Amino acid sequence: MRWYRHRLLRRGPVWALVPPLVIGLIGLIALAVGSGPIAAVIGVMGTVWAAPGLLAVGAPIGDAAVYPFAVLGSAVGWAMLAAIAARRAVRSPVADWWDFWREMTAVYIAVLAGAGVGVAIAAWRLGGNLL
Repeated sequence: MRWYRHRLLRRGPVWALVPPLVIGLIGLIALAVGSGPIAAVIGVMGTVWAAPGLLAVGAPIGDAAVYPFAVLGSAVGWAMLAAIAARRAVRSPVADWWDFWREMTAVYIAVLAGAGVGVAIAAWRLGGNLL
């Protein structure tokens, strides 16, 4: 039991980076290859959800030179949130990966809602011409 809980605590933050990485890559592909408003919305929301630090540096209209630092900071932030979720998951004596992913799903939804609000405010401030 201790070994399994220790494994959740150690590997959970690493595995929690996979969904943002996949969604971020889908968003980048949508921005690079797609055309039209649907591809733009998928691209912006995918990249901003995967790397919420982009909103802090003014993406998608800010200085692109600081985007790599925002992405790196977002990865660290995701890992920290995942460590908290792992701690919450192992409070149960029989914790398993389902407990961890349940906690992470709540975090993912909260970050998605925050990113959506941030992008909506940016679009509103630009008069609807975000893309």
